[in-house]
Amino acid sequence: MESTPGRDLPIGVTEWNYDPENPPPSYGDEAGFITSFTTNALHAMAQAGVAFACQFDAASYAGYGRLDMFDLTNDAPKPQYYAIRDLIQQYRPAQPDISPPV
Repeated sequence: MESTPGRDLPIGVTEWNYDPENPPPSYGDEAGFITSFTTNALHAMAQAGVAFACQFDAASYAGYGRLDMFDLTNDAPKPQYYAIRDLIQQYRPAQPDISPPV
């Protein structure tokens, strides 16, 4: 990676999320599991120097809705949204509140 352009290139993750098949799909609905998974995944990527990481997905009913950050049937964020929001606020505490509108 360094020898061709002559410098280090930033590394990015175009899509990441938990695997809705293993562990069992229901884990994505468990606040404790998905919060811990998301927090640990983001910390690991930050420590590895990842320049960007795009979470898959916001609300496309992927994995029968288990991979979504928002529950469209209730118009409400799911626990993974709050885990990501809380980490953003830790890394950028001076940023405006990014809570969803009520």
